Parts: sequence; C-alpha cells; structure tokens
Amino acid sequence: MKNIFDEHSALIVVLLDGLGMDYYTCGAMPYLNSLGEKGIMRSVEGIFPSVTNVNNVSVCCGKWPVDHKITANSYYDRHNDRVEYMNSSDLIQSPTLFQKAAAMEWGNNTALFTCKRKTLELFNKDAAMAVVAEEAPAGMIHRYGPPGSIYSAEINHWLLRTAADALRVHREIKVMYVHITDYPMHRWAPDEPESLAHLQGLDAAMEEVAAAAGRRRNLS
Repeated sequence: MKNIFDEHSALIVVLLDGLGMDYYTCGAMPYLNSLGEKGIMRSVEGIFPSVTNVNNVSVCCGKWPVDHKITANSYYDRHNDRVEYMNSSDLIQSPTLFQKAAAMEWGNNTALFTCKRKTLELFNKDAAMAVVAEEAPAGMIHRYGPPGSIYSAEINHWLLRTAADALRVHREIKVMYVHITDYPMHRWAPDEPESLAHLQGLDAAMEEVAAAAGRRRNLS
C-alpha cells in the first residue's frame, strides 16, 4: 500500500452495499459505467454469505471470512443461549485498513463514513474521524441538512456528499472508507423510478468524491 502514496494522495474505498450488476448496468450510472469502459472496474463475486457484515469486513481487511472470522450478521452464543449481533470490533481477527494505515504512521489521517451504526461498531477502534449518518451530529445536520432515514435513498446521497466535502476540507486525510446502506436496492428493482433516481444520485455523488480527491492534488 505504501508505494501508491505521495504527499497529495489518498486511498478511498467505497462499498456500495447491495449494488448488483443489474443496477450498475441499468443505464442510470454514466460516471461509474465510464470507469468500466476504461477498464478501471470489473465484475467480481461477493463473499458468501452475501450479507453486510461479512462483505464489509472482507473489503476493509482484504481477507476471507476464514481469516477475519466475521461469518454472518449475527451468531448463536452457546454459553449464554442467545443470538448476538456480529458487530463488535473485538470479533475481527485480521488487521483492518485503518490498522494498516496506523502501522504506516497514518493513523491520525483516516476517516470512516457510513450510513449504519453497526459499521462504526465494527471499526470503532481504528478510524481517527468517524461519521455515522444514522446518528448524524447536530453540527453536520446544520451544515449539510438532515441525512434522511436509514430506510431511505437520501441518506446515501447525503453520506457521499459529506465524504466529498471532508476530502476538500481535511486535506490531511490519507485513507477513507465509505459504506452506504443497501436499503434502496432491497426496496426497489433496478428499473423502478425510485431506484433510477437513487442510482443517478449515487453516480453523481461518486463523481463528486473522485473530483474532490483529484482536486487535492491540483491545489498543491
């Protein structure tokens, strides 16, 4: 990872949770489609079981579930005879992207932007800056407006816009991990009007994130 950085660079990982290829190819995401046409993107298979925590930690650790040990969204605690959510950072057995950054002395220059509180619970030991849209602080609501419900499309657009602004304002950020909610993809089929509007907003916001990252270099 070290070799890709210079003083102006940032590593930005965005997990578009629930975005299957049928959404990507429905014609509502010209910016992301253009990356595919340039060979920057390709189709890959998700991790099984294909639930949020398993794939989220797999991406953030760059490891298989057999290594990082997050194998579901919940598990059965045999000792206490109850079901527990698999949201604790203590359960992750592989270094996260944030921990790897800290080992390279970038620990104070990392940021986590997520729609879901449980993502913060998974990575709460690691990120220097953390924004959870589900529990947005009053200061951010004043600056950016309300994010919308966790069961909405608007919350994803809000999260990506705030991530882009953070890259513009906090030029010290070296590593950023962004995780949206998969609710809109579960709610609407790719070609439904609500889905198309959500995907168009995602595409524009992703382009804004990329532009904000590129502008850091241009201003230097």
